[in-house]
Amino acid sequence: MLIYYEAYIIKSDAQNAERFDKTGSGREVLKNKLKGYLDQEINK
Repeated sequence: MLIYYEAYIIKSDAQNAERFDKTGSGREVLKNKLKGYLDQEINK
């Protein structure tokens, strides 16, 4: 099941985003983006 998707036109933008997502700050940002979905799934 796919719950989140990002697409980039420029490869370097995708690479920079991936590097950021792997940092502690990036993980927090992703966690906040998915908070609603994750809360809903936990309460099923």
